[in-house]
Amino acid sequence: MKLKQLITDYPEIFKYSDTRRVPFIKREFECGDGWYLLIDGLCKQLTAITKETGIKIYCTQCKEKFGYLSFYTEEDYTSVKNNGNEWWSIINSVCAYASVKSRLTCEICGDFGTIDGDSSWLKCRCNKCE
Repeated sequence: MKLKQLITDYPEIFKYSDTRRVPFIKREFECGDGWYLLIDGLCKQLTAITKETGIKIYCTQCKEKFGYLSFYTEEDYTSVKNNGNEWWSIINSVCAYASVKSRLTCEICGDFGTIDGDSSWLKCRCNKCE
């Protein structure tokens, strides 16, 4: 699975901790490799926020839900250099942007896709992966 490379590339984001309510490592990635570039870009932005502010950002869950990416985080503001409330909104906006992009990205191959499915399961797929 290509997504596992992100754990190596961003160890601080995917770091294991018993203190978080849902440690990422217990579930790892619950989505397809087609979203690799989306999640990689998201992690780059979160890493930049950490460097700028000192906020430690941890992924607690990364999954497909209702056909799009859901990336849940937990933050540690103990060494914040700036106003934490402002940054909370920015962190959530960055995650929401990746989620919006995933609605047009095939979860299997990463090409342009659309959300489709029956009443039991929605998924984002391109024509060739349907």
